Amino acid sequence: MSETENRTSGHGRTDGRAKTRDTLKVLLPVRPCSSHKTRSPMDTTGLLGTLMYSFLTGIFWKAHRQGGITQDALRRLMSDRDAAAVNCERFERLWQDEMDGRGENDVSLKRVIFRFIRTRFLIASAILVVGLSSGFLLTAYVLYTAILYLEEPGNSIGYSVALAFSIFISTALRVVGMNFMWYTNMRTAVRLRNALMLTLYKKVSRLRNTSELSVGEMVNICVNDIQRLFDAAVFGPVLIAFPLFVLLILVGCVLVVGIVPTLVGTAMLIIVFAFQTCLARLNVRIRQKCVVFTDRRTRLLNEVLNCVKLIKMYAWEDSFQQNLTEIRKRERSQLQRSGYLSSYTFGMALSVCPAVILAVAICYKLMESDITAAQAFTLLQLFGSLTTIMYILPIAIKPLTESVVSVQRIQPILLKSEVSQEWDAPSDPSHALVLTNASFSWDAPPQSAPEPAHESPAEMNANTKYTLVVDDTIENEKESEKESEKEKDGDDKPEEPNDVDTLLDKDVPAASQAPTLRNISLVVPKSHLIGVCGAVGSGKSSLLSSVLDQMNLMDGTVALDGTFAYASQQAWIMNASVRDNILFGEPFSQEKYDRAIFSCCLQKDLEIMSDGDKTEIGERGVNVSGGQKQRISLARAYYSDRDIYLLDDPLSAVDAHVGKHIFTHCIRDALRGKTVLFVSHQLQYLRDCDYVVLMRDGAISEQGTHDQLIAANGEYARLIDTFHGRGDEEEHASVEEGPVSVSGVDIDTASEEGTDIDDMFEKSKEKPVKDTEEIVRLMDEEDRGSGRVAFATYRGFIRYAGGPCLAFINVLLMFLSMLTSISTSVWLSIWLQDSLKWNNQTEPILANMSAPSEPVYKPLLYQSSEGDQYDDAPDVSPDEDDQLTFFVLVYIGIFLSSLVILGITCVVFIVTIIRASTRIHDSLLRKIMRCPMSFFDTTPLGRILNRFSKDMDEVDLLLPTNLMRCLVFLSVLVLMQAIIAIVLPLYLIALAVVLVAGLAFYILFRKGYCEVKRYDNTSRSKLVSHISATMQGLVTIRAYGQERRFTSRFEELLDVNSHMLLMFTMAPRWVAVRMDVMAAVLVGMLALLVLLSKDTLLSTALAAMALYQSVAVSGGLLQEVVVSCTQTESSFISVERMLEYIEKTPSEAEARIQSTQPDESWPTSGDLKMQQVKMRYRPNLPLVLKGITCHIRPREKIGIVGRTGSGKSSLGVSLFRLVENAAGEILLDGVDIASLGLHDLRSKLSIIPQDPVLFAGTVRFNLDPLNQHSDDELWAALEKTYIKQTVSALEKQLEAPVIENGENFSVGERQLVCMARVLLRNSKVLLMDEATAAIDTETDSLIQQTIREAFKDCTMLIIAHRLNTVLDCDRIMVMDKGQIAEFGKPEVLLADPGSHLSAMLAAAEHNHGNLD
Repeated sequence: MSETENRTSGHGRTDGRAKTRDTLKVLLPVRPCSSHKTRSPMDTTGLLGTLMYSFLTGIFWKAHRQGGITQDALRRLMSDRDAAAVNCERFERLWQDEMDGRGENDVSLKRVIFRFIRTRFLIASAILVVGLSSGFLLTAYVLYTAILYLEEPGNSIGYSVALAFSIFISTALRVVGMNFMWYTNMRTAVRLRNALMLTLYKKVSRLRNTSELSVGEMVNICVNDIQRLFDAAVFGPVLIAFPLFVLLILVGCVLVVGIVPTLVGTAMLIIVFAFQTCLARLNVRIRQKCVVFTDRRTRLLNEVLNCVKLIKMYAWEDSFQQNLTEIRKRERSQLQRSGYLSSYTFGMALSVCPAVILAVAICYKLMESDITAAQAFTLLQLFGSLTTIMYILPIAIKPLTESVVSVQRIQPILLKSEVSQEWDAPSDPSHALVLTNASFSWDAPPQSAPEPAHESPAEMNANTKYTLVVDDTIENEKESEKESEKEKDGDDKPEEPNDVDTLLDKDVPAASQAPTLRNISLVVPKSHLIGVCGAVGSGKSSLLSSVLDQMNLMDGTVALDGTFAYASQQAWIMNASVRDNILFGEPFSQEKYDRAIFSCCLQKDLEIMSDGDKTEIGERGVNVSGGQKQRISLARAYYSDRDIYLLDDPLSAVDAHVGKHIFTHCIRDALRGKTVLFVSHQLQYLRDCDYVVLMRDGAISEQGTHDQLIAANGEYARLIDTFHGRGDEEEHASVEEGPVSVSGVDIDTASEEGTDIDDMFEKSKEKPVKDTEEIVRLMDEEDRGSGRVAFATYRGFIRYAGGPCLAFINVLLMFLSMLTSISTSVWLSIWLQDSLKWNNQTEPILANMSAPSEPVYKPLLYQSSEGDQYDDAPDVSPDEDDQLTFFVLVYIGIFLSSLVILGITCVVFIVTIIRASTRIHDSLLRKIMRCPMSFFDTTPLGRILNRFSKDMDEVDLLLPTNLMRCLVFLSVLVLMQAIIAIVLPLYLIALAVVLVAGLAFYILFRKGYCEVKRYDNTSRSKLVSHISATMQGLVTIRAYGQERRFTSRFEELLDVNSHMLLMFTMAPRWVAVRMDVMAAVLVGMLALLVLLSKDTLLSTALAAMALYQSVAVSGGLLQEVVVSCTQTESSFISVERMLEYIEKTPSEAEARIQSTQPDESWPTSGDLKMQQVKMRYRPNLPLVLKGITCHIRPREKIGIVGRTGSGKSSLGVSLFRLVENAAGEILLDGVDIASLGLHDLRSKLSIIPQDPVLFAGTVRFNLDPLNQHSDDELWAALEKTYIKQTVSALEKQLEAPVIENGENFSVGERQLVCMARVLLRNSKVLLMDEATAAIDTETDSLIQQTIREAFKDCTMLIIAHRLNTVLDCDRIMVMDKGQIAEFGKPEVLLADPGSHLSAMLAAAEHNHGNLD
């Protein structure tokens, strides 16, 4: 073993050394690339190519010549060293070392991140220090020498050329240092991003439950928080290098002006920097508050998008829109405060040099000396080099401070409990599952060391399937009593303590640790069918969840042997083809696949789908019905060929015929020989199970065979006698099958609730068969746009900001702010030129020079002689003293006015930008809420969320920064070039040449840069969609052991997105380095012109200032202008994407129409008439309602039945106008509903959907979102729906928290809350669409009584779930193929043996027994 480890270790070291040697080859000036065709050009390019980012040249050239670039062209640049898998493995190793070394309490994610990037981080910092220090110090030295040379009489061409060339070389050194540092940082940052995102994804896929981590929070963390860490890694070395760089600059200052003035200037620098640091710390606290509101907004929006169909049908758009708008207002307040601080911190970087010069000048005055031009402008250059860094410093500080918040949000996720329990195998190999006195909880930590699960003889006897076990500890409660313990009957989840970001709130009280399941003792033999039944919330689904290790084992033991297949109560479907959803990563076998299709009754569905089993299913299964989703889920389970099948009420969503077929051919036949745990509310199926378990109050109340439990005459026997002794065999009426893509075209209105569509296929057969080329994907590819950002985008943004006048005011203020800042340098030149000391200071210098043309190689030596001169100088006259005071006061005035104008500019600018972004957000929200259902059915959720998360974040945070930098740098560049041109007109020729070249590079670069940005956006949308889908189907993915496959897909999407981000980040450096080279050439040419024409200059001080300004331009100003302009344009792509949705997405009809608005009391009776109603889901599709004509009288109870696809739910779609009718009219109390506003109509109707929907918030909010009812009314509604006891048992009762999707309530409990919600609406027309699908038989009978009493004055349309629920209706409507087959009283229809209803009843009786 040790020998193997040594070989492995030695091999690892060899690989590491080889990798290091290969990495160091980047330092070779040029590398041949012919032998590296399979590797990324980024890894095989030499130093010169790397510094020039030459591997991007082909991309930009292709984009310019061909009008665009392909993603494959960009992917060819991908490096395997940046891959997510490689970096994640290393990061996880470092994280595990941290956990092992320090323990969970002292672990630090920040420390692990630094260890991950440490080597490259320190190398980049060293490169930056060496490059900038040598570049700027050398530049300052040459500038000092040049200014002294300007003071000399005479001229030397050779010396002038040497000085100009020296300035060019010193600038080139800075270019090398900066660009190599940026390249290293960006490669480091993308590796960190990949490592963190993949680590986080893997961690989430291993979590026991995600109740405290919503989809919106996860998306926000992956999209925004990790982006902050990416930016921090890019700019981090700037902060590390800053102190060393400052130290070297200060040494240069001491040599120029002496110790005392340097100390004074340093003190001023420290004051400014300390002030910036205080602003940054304050900004951190503001960002911490802001991110909470961002998370809350994203989380709520995610819920709204998931439940948008229900929100529309309840006319709650205004309520949820108002909630989102209120959250946005709070977020906006924090964004403005953060923007003020960030922009002012950035603007203050311009004030550093004037402040330092002012301090030094005053110091010299107090020392009775005057500063010279050489000293002043060299000092400006030295501290100006600090300004270059301080331009970047606020940009660096911002992500670094925000990354602290990000780390605080990510670390708790990495510390969460994982699914890590490896159960022992049962001691008896004939047993598949053994639970012994096991107690489980969603909240409590698991027991530290569970004992091995070996059954004692007593336990074996007590739990054998041939022995009846009755738990005497369970009290027999009254029939109407509902349990009070809070648990889950679907995917149970613990409660969320509050609606604030739980990852930030450290004071959240611990949730109750009461066990959800208590003392569970159960033996499940292999190859047996175990039926599990019980009331709503009794713990049936929790039992399955405990087996899947979703819950914490508090006590007892668990032993199991076998792999799992799982069909959840609410089926999870991927955005993929039907076949891919069934195969679910397994290899294809035609025989097994055909049997899965047959046993789950999917043949007819596949025959009439446009693409058969290759038909694409939309996100969340939006274009298939609830029944189809459940059958696909069952087919997936069968096809997986596992040992143990966990089926959570799979037959509640299918009709009687399909249910009987599935139970007979799938559960009993196809799964024969498998171990099946079958949860069901359909008691008629339990008699065919090998063993039955009755759950009550989180414990097993009774267990045994069906005959044993009947003989025991306990609660199970009472249920069977009560609900089946009279012949009721729990008929499954049809769950309405939703629209499916027909003939290659999509159906608009489907959602989780399911809508009728099968009847469309009969009509579609009459149409000519389309070629396969005409097949249209349900989910269209995202339109990423192309080319440059259109001017209309800028115009639209200006309109939202307040109009052209306000935009002009902002530009003017920015220009004035920079003008006052530049004026300090101009005034300094005038001051120095006017000073009488100028010539007096130069005379001793000239006297010490051996020859006019001799180079002044050691100008700093003249500092001492100048100092002696100052010491020997006569006292300054009072007039001269007044003159100096005048110059100093004016300088102070200009300096202070620049700070004031800067403050005003920042406030106006941030208010304008944030107002524009908020208005765009609100407009986008209004537009999305007004979109028809077809938009949501064909648009992935991640794509919409991306607009409100990443795009919104870019407009809120990056756009203000980039736009301000653009305006600042443009203003400074224009002013500097104007000053230089005034001093030296010939400079305009050189400037024109450089501008033409720069414009050519910019034109070549701009289109390609925007293309890369768009690929970054679209690839991120796919990544977000995958994250959302994974979190929604996490239990299913984990049950099938598909984590690796989904992780591999995530790796692929992450690698592509991170590479696009890397290309987008590197692209500006491509143009920046070229601008830097041109700026270096420009400053060299200017220096040569100034030095050669020094005898003809009007003002030596102004010439010195011009020389200093040109050096400042070469310090990165020119490339910053280009980069900031392009980055601003890229930020406007996010604006473009949001405006595209605002302007181009379709809208529903008006919400309110004043001319036809009905009275508040309408409808008074509920009289409903349909006259020749025809409806299709989309133009050119077959009709789903084909001339429906009927009259439903006031207060009538109408049962609507029919086979799958007959058009039942389509009646509801038409009534609520989710799709407008193609022909005919619907009259409600004599009013044509088509003439009403949608809000006016829908607010008067009510629906209880098949899939219950609860929102994150409180119980009160879910019952009464509009806050229109008193507590007494709420409690009365809860009591009528038999959920009062459950709610009253909660700690905060009506204010008890409801987590996302209501997952801290069982599915049945959610359905009862939805019924209570409808009771409170007190509508005159009610549609019940399979409203009791998830409710047990006993509760269903009580609910039916409530419905008859509470809705006695209401016109009801009841889509049947169980036929016995509609046989007592006033009339029954039988639908068939989109038409009314028969409509009459039930006794009349049943009296006719040939009626459709009689046939359905006969089929149900054949299923088992008679119906009521």
